[in-house]
Amino acid sequence: MPQKRVHVFALLSILNCFLLDYCARNKLGGTHLADFLLKQLPVLPPSVFEEPCPWALTESLADWIRPRVLELTYTAWDLQPFARDLGYDGPPFRWDDERRFQLRCELDAAFFILYLGTPDEWEREATPELKALFPAPRDAVGYILDQFPIVRRKDEERYGTYRTREVLLGMYDAMCKDIVKR
Repeated sequence: MPQKRVHVFALLSILNCFLLDYCARNKLGGTHLADFLLKQLPVLPPSVFEEPCPWALTESLADWIRPRVLELTYTAWDLQPFARDLGYDGPPFRWDDERRFQLRCELDAAFFILYLGTPDEWEREATPELKALFPAPRDAVGYILDQFPIVRRKDEERYGTYRTREVLLGMYDAMCKDIVKR
């Protein structure tokens, strides 16, 4: 697959994650994302996606992300050219809210690890000031997720708990454990 196409779906996945949404909210003064602000957002460089996936070393990060973005995106025939660009010739994926929730949580957990690092990396590399606020990266993940009150309210109304936070943190923990095992 041409590298340019890898960058498109990788960028799509980053632009839809909680962490980048949080960063954008802190940059924006209103509802318009000007080009100069978009360029300031912390988007991972394309080369990162060609590296081995830290929690699934048998594939690159791009290979791990691609099927998740494909399934979340390709839900109608009019998106077939995008699916074909990603190397998929099958029919659109069925819209399944629970499956989509799981895929989004996996991607968000992955980006939290890529941006914040593992607990071991945090211990070695985080500044004392950052560690005073967030003793572990998991604490930072929890804090960021707590900055989405509408998601929290809707989860609590529907499930009685902040389900998105719980599931995402569970996936984050599992991925961190997979990294430690290697």
